[in-house]
Amino acid sequence: MDILRNTLLIPLAILALFASAQNSPAAGGRATIKGGQEILLHAYALFKPLDCKSFNVTVKVVKRPEKGKLRQVNGSIDPAKGYTTGFHANRCNGTRIKAKLFYYRAPKGFRGTAHIILRPVGIMGGRNQHFHITVK
Repeated sequence: MDILRNTLLIPLAILALFASAQNSPAAGGRATIKGGQEILLHAYALFKPLDCKSFNVTVKVVKRPEKGKLRQVNGSIDPAKGYTTGFHANRCNGTRIKAKLFYYRAPKGFRGTAHIILRPVGIMGGRNQHFHITVK
């Protein structure tokens, strides 16, 4: 019984979740905004669901927008707001988790499309995430 319990506890103790801003306007990688407006593209957080301990997150900007500004903000998210996916994510509801948030601001008067590519690295996967923002 102890062997089984230890076998289950070890993976749970090192399990980290990828938290993403699923309810942001840019969830799914597509959004439409007006010139001069700013939009949250994605929030990245890494934490242990058993004690809600946060870890540093590394996100590489693969492609910046040709027009407009991409900015990264060190902030926090609450998993209860619909940001997390994965095993036991709800255990941390109501707890502020350190996160890196990426925002895009379209220039005033700009009309067109902005294409941005972000890639979380390390334990978070390394898969490119594409964002297509239509500015009207």
